[in-house]
Amino acid sequence: MNVHALNFFSRLSSSAAEYNATICFVGMTFEKIPESFKENMEDSGIMFFEQMDDILGDKELLSELGASSAAAIKNKRVINKTTVTELPKFIDATVATIEMMTNSTAVKESAEIQAIKVEDYTDKIASSIGFYGDMDGMIMLIFPKDIAKKACQLLIGEETDDLELILDTLGELVNIVGGKMKTLLADQKININITLPRTYPDINSLLEISQDRKGVQVDLAFNKDKFLFFLTR
Repeated sequence: MNVHALNFFSRLSSSAAEYNATICFVGMTFEKIPESFKENMEDSGIMFFEQMDDILGDKELLSELGASSAAAIKNKRVINKTTVTELPKFIDATVATIEMMTNSTAVKESAEIQAIKVEDYTDKIASSIGFYGDMDGMIMLIFPKDIAKKACQLLIGEETDDLELILDTLGELVNIVGGKMKTLLADQKININITLPRTYPDINSLLEISQDRKGVQVDLAFNKDKFLFFLTR
């Protein structure tokens, strides 16, 4: 367990939180490993046990890990009242970031609790970012490619049609959204951590991740460019 492994498992744990997954180490010893390594991994949500019976024999722990039944896992995926209550902060963080990055003004067109619904797949790319802590969930954002290109132009100082570069910029933009979201919630004494952002070159790739789960969908327009915000668990 060197510093590279520590970094790998910490990032893996952050990504796993997007799917309500918990990483556990069983039987690991720390005679030759700095105690700070274990502390850093525990801070990122990784759990340590001496033997498997410590997990399998603890029904309460299994329930917390989501392994007690399929119903428990399903319930964790349902959007709850707390998340809906804080929805304006998620929207504010998203809108403020995109307005800043594209020099455009947002207009909210509709908001519904439903499975994600995309009417037009043309020239759209997407990104998602997860969060966990006092509350957990995932934000999915579907961008018109023109909005992503405007943000990319601002960051690199020139226009580009390089999709890989545009997706990298989109990831940075969504990371900024996550940071703003974290700050706004912290003002309300709600502490969360955010995962690394993921980007999708087409809408079908994103819909495979959403798995028909319900959430809050908000349809927005930036200078008439349609934009979709989806908050789920």
